[in-house]
Amino acid sequence: GDPSEHLTEIAELRKKAKIYEANQEPSEATFQAADELTSYCNKFIRNSKIFNKIDSIIAPPSSTPGKKYYLAERIARELAKIFNWENLQCAIISTNRDGLKNLTYAEKLPALIKSIFVTKPNVIQNKSILVLDDLYQSGTTMNYIGKLMLDNHANIVYGLACEKTLTNDD
Repeated sequence: GDPSEHLTEIAELRKKAKIYEANQEPSEATFQAADELTSYCNKFIRNSKIFNKIDSIIAPPSSTPGKKYYLAERIARELAKIFNWENLQCAIISTNRDGLKNLTYAEKLPALIKSIFVTKPNVIQNKSILVLDDLYQSGTTMNYIGKLMLDNHANIVYGLACEKTLTNDD
């Protein structure tokens, strides 16, 4: 949406469902907003042409390992339950790094390459994977995770984000 306008319903939900501090505890309102976002994703996936082609799901790992609550992972975990997909979160890790938000477009990919790693490539092999993220800004994270999945012999990779920012290089 347009930053000068009011937030969309999805943007409002994502804002309520996301926690930025590593040790901050989620509230009941946080969980409720996350559940509503999950419901929107569920409806979208059910109405898509790829629904029957997916057997696994993964979210980009948090830039803060050990974070108590991470929205993208929560939504991916819930969708895995709903669709009976394998949750591949155990196959990828991230080292502690600053978020990408304040990096230039040119700095984002090198930061990801240095911090996100596949730890269990055998779990990824021959899977049809949905990469789920809560926010799509430049596409760097989703594309890099998708490349990691394909490099580790996934059959096919799809991407889905709850919200897209107005520009591609925020």
